[in-house]
Amino acid sequence: MTSATAHPGLDEQFCAIPSNAELKRRSVLGSLVSLASQGLRWILSLASIAVLARLLTPEDFGLVAMVYAIIDFAELCMDLGLGTATIQATRITRRQASTLFWLNLALSGVITTAVAATAPLISLLYHEPRLTQLVRVLSLGFVIMGLGMQHRALLNRQMRFGALSGIELTALAASTFVAIAAAWFGLRYWSLVLRHFVYITIGSAGAWLISGWRPQLPSRGSGIRGMLAFGANLTGFYFLQYFARNMDRVLLGWYATTRQVGLYDRICHLALVPVMQITWPLTRVAIPALATLRNDPQRYRRYYRRGLLIVATMGMPAVAFLFVAVEDVIRFMLGPNWLEAAPVLRALAPAAFATTFSVATTWVYNSLGHADRQLRWGILTSAATIAGFIIGVHWGAVGVAAAMSIVTCCLTLGPPGIAYCYRQSPLKMTDILAALWRPLAAATGAALSLYLTANLIPTGQNAFLRLLSDAAIYIPCYLLLWCLLPNGMTLVREIIDLAREMRTQNTAPNPTPVPQISNRDNYASDLTISQPQNQR
Repeated sequence: MTSATAHPGLDEQFCAIPSNAELKRRSVLGSLVSLASQGLRWILSLASIAVLARLLTPEDFGLVAMVYAIIDFAELCMDLGLGTATIQATRITRRQASTLFWLNLALSGVITTAVAATAPLISLLYHEPRLTQLVRVLSLGFVIMGLGMQHRALLNRQMRFGALSGIELTALAASTFVAIAAAWFGLRYWSLVLRHFVYITIGSAGAWLISGWRPQLPSRGSGIRGMLAFGANLTGFYFLQYFARNMDRVLLGWYATTRQVGLYDRICHLALVPVMQITWPLTRVAIPALATLRNDPQRYRRYYRRGLLIVATMGMPAVAFLFVAVEDVIRFMLGPNWLEAAPVLRALAPAAFATTFSVATTWVYNSLGHADRQLRWGILTSAATIAGFIIGVHWGAVGVAAAMSIVTCCLTLGPPGIAYCYRQSPLKMTDILAALWRPLAAATGAALSLYLTANLIPTGQNAFLRLLSDAAIYIPCYLLLWCLLPNGMTLVREIIDLAREMRTQNTAPNPTPVPQISNRDNYASDLTISQPQNQR
């Protein structure tokens, strides 16, 4: 490697985390921007599901899902948790960022070669010859993703959420259009492959263009050893989680049929997409903010509880509604030919409900730098998840979905998982209970109301009208119950006041200045945690 000349003065400013005075403004504005963006992403994703489910068959989705189970696992090797290490680091220099960039890119090339070489083995595992070519083509995407990883992490670190949201929306819209057009012209499962490549290409190119940062040559002694240690522990945890979570599709592909894999894959997407669209933007804001507050326990707890409350308030009612109106949702989103997947969705609903507060542990482990503890807990939960899948696969997709729900609710995000996470942190079990009980009570009450009254409104067999009538009952019930709960109106007023304050600060003539780096130095000025590249 070559040595690089250090610039101490500029390094002090390079991608600095916002100061405490700026933190609240950036956090609230970032949350609003990210949530608005995710609302549009959700609409696009649901539209994509509805259209592609009618143009493609479950076998098409199942074929690509088999490959993604392998591709997702390999993606972790080229990241090594370095994006998150960049975000939560107290300070980062240009030399460190450049060295991490080249390390990511080198790993991307190695992974591309390795995955392409194993394509025949993957095809043999599934007894499906078409997978050989699919795997080799998809493996080329690793290099494209590797080119933009550090740029997205830098944009995330200083909370440039507007830029990130714009990149992601553009990528999603373009990839959705290309996939639908390709499916219309009969490219079948290749249309899903094209969607993947369009999404990751626009994502990486947009990050390079918006950030303005260009990496230097890598250098020795750049001080990344601590970041590598953090990333190694985090990657170990993600390895275990991805291996465990993708074993469901692997086992179904081996033990059951391609159709079962396709049904299960689409139902997972339908049940978990609404949750991910809410948790990812807030996670993007929360991790750098909580990392800044790690030495202030009281403010850390306050910020954590409020963030978790927002996530649960939006996520829990979505999943509860899905559970009660399952058949109407499937008819409208996927079409009547997919109704056999309704039991799968019901079996998966408890896991999706618990996933609405999965950030409760992610935020703590990542913001406090406890990746080593996260890894140890991941070993236990991954073993339990795989064991559950091995047992459940004998009952097909329904059995696998039920196994995921049992392990998630009883162990991973149950009391044992939360209690272990909170040890060596400023948090107590009362913190998560205080954040979750209101949305839990309101969502459960509204779901019960819908279950008892849904058939009272005559809507015939029209899927859209039935779904509209379900929403007309459910949404007012949820809002009413939330307001009637103790301190419900107080919290609503606080959220409204916070939004007004944010709007005032954002339109003020002289807002708090943000540290910038001169463009002539070709260095980025802002950064955050990247959302997964693949849009299934």
